Amino acid sequence: MHTYLRLITTAIFAITAHGVFGATMRVEPLFLSQAVIFVALVTVLVILLVLVILLVIQVRIGIHRRKMMQQTFAVRERFLANVIHEFRNPLSLIKGLGEQLEKPCDENKTTVPTMARTLVGQTETLLALVADLLDITRVQTVIGEAKWKHGNIVTYVGMILQNHQPDADRKRQHLRYHHSLTAIDMDFVPAYIHRVLSNLVANAIKYTDHYGNIDVSLEVVGSAELMVQVKDNGAGIPPDELPRLFDMLSHGSHAGDDTVRLLCLPMAKMMVEAMKGSITVESTVGQGTTFTVRLPMKYAGKVEPLGVTDAEATASLPAGQKKAAAEQSQAGKEASAIDSSVVLIVEDNQDLAYFIGMHLKQCKLIYARSAKEGMEKALENMPDIIITDVLMPGDKDGLELCRQVKNNDQLNHTPVIIISAQVTEEDKIRGLEAGADAYLMKPFNSEELVVRVRKLIERQRLLKQKFEQVAGQTEVSVESLPRKDRAFMTHLLDVVYRLMASGNVDIESVAREMAMSRSQLNRRMLAITNQNSSTYIMQLRLARAKRLLKADVNMTIGDVAQRCGFDDVAYFSRIFKQTFDITPSQYRKQI
Repeated sequence: MHTYLRLITTAIFAITAHGVFGATMRVEPLFLSQAVIFVALVTVLVILLVLVILLVIQVRIGIHRRKMMQQTFAVRERFLANVIHEFRNPLSLIKGLGEQLEKPCDENKTTVPTMARTLVGQTETLLALVADLLDITRVQTVIGEAKWKHGNIVTYVGMILQNHQPDADRKRQHLRYHHSLTAIDMDFVPAYIHRVLSNLVANAIKYTDHYGNIDVSLEVVGSAELMVQVKDNGAGIPPDELPRLFDMLSHGSHAGDDTVRLLCLPMAKMMVEAMKGSITVESTVGQGTTFTVRLPMKYAGKVEPLGVTDAEATASLPAGQKKAAAEQSQAGKEASAIDSSVVLIVEDNQDLAYFIGMHLKQCKLIYARSAKEGMEKALENMPDIIITDVLMPGDKDGLELCRQVKNNDQLNHTPVIIISAQVTEEDKIRGLEAGADAYLMKPFNSEELVVRVRKLIERQRLLKQKFEQVAGQTEVSVESLPRKDRAFMTHLLDVVYRLMASGNVDIESVAREMAMSRSQLNRRMLAITNQNSSTYIMQLRLARAKRLLKADVNMTIGDVAQRCGFDDVAYFSRIFKQTFDITPSQYRKQI
């Protein structure tokens, strides 16, 4: 070893000395040659050693990659097998029931309704599974396009829980909501919060026995984080399944028969992580499970107020930017369609009522906490639109309120929107049969609510404009109105013409005959014709005067005035001229 070191040292010294001092230093040629050869051999050996090490590393990487690919293929096959299993069960039932129905058997006649219900239930299971798969794809592909909103998450979560209350009630479970603050304003993605909490709560209800407890709590941690917990005292989850619970491609023993854990929990994790948060689970078999979601309260990107339309979002821009925004969108014009409209909100939950109202700040808002109070305030204020829940305290619910509104001569023109946690197809059909113009699910899409309100009010105003154009013509027609408005206006025409014959066509008499107060009649006329009752009735009287002047040239002006309810002929002539720019006598001469 010492000899080798001496050779290497001498060679290095010789090379250095040769380069620095040139010919002043001399080393024996044979010794120098041996040293150079030895250095070269060592260098080659080092290079070979490095190459061998790199080759070994490359081989190990290749082996690791092959193992990872094999594991990926294995879990993918297991995932597909689980999904296929989920499809196979309902498809097998559908196929079996279909084959049984094909057989001409008397027994089938009595079992057809049961078979039909089973078929419908299995098709709904398939549709739900397909929807979950599509949601997973959607989350993975459009995660960068999440719509961030800023608003009160306490109220929003409350609406989500109302959606699940009927399921909990069927199992006599206690679904409780805990929050120390009535309002927690933060940035979040409403669609993601809805899906995540719905999955967790549905999971808790499913795995908790009858009369069990499910608690959902919100708590602000520090000042920058929200903690959401969903806790139950149900069956619990085996410890060996907890690490794989949020893995879409790897599940435990429940994966074969549990769509919720197979698809929804992994999707919930993706949505939480998309909001820069985290989700964890703690569970003990036989004692229950607790899911904890932690979310930051502020988002660094673009955030819009919860429920604000594009027009409201541009309201604070400088004049130049407002003009540019107006050229890109007509949202400002659309939002102005509901300005100054009267909206009656019937909701027993004060927070939810406020939450609905905050999307319609440009309207005049009236609140009621029961169906009875809602009907009273509707008759008193004659709103342009009514928004109501279904489940409310008292003997009457939202559906009964809707029926009363649509059967009332003073209110049947008023559009009604139902916002409810009862969202089955049967619930929607019952709402529409009660007369609702729209049926929205809690938690509702704020933009959809604003659009529904705007379009329904626009529809009413278009009807007013059409009727206003017709009302100014010689022949007054109500054929362009909806059926219930047409019935009201036909009754009004009968009353007015009858009072004309008696010569007493004052507003108080007309309102009394219509079983309404003067203010109610005036508001109803404004809602239908866009004119107050006095103006419209005067148009009816003058239209009849024109017809009489044209029909009988021998009838005196005084007789015409009297038949139209005018005691003073001079007053009649003055009003006629102000309206038509011509006196009754001049009008008759032109005929």
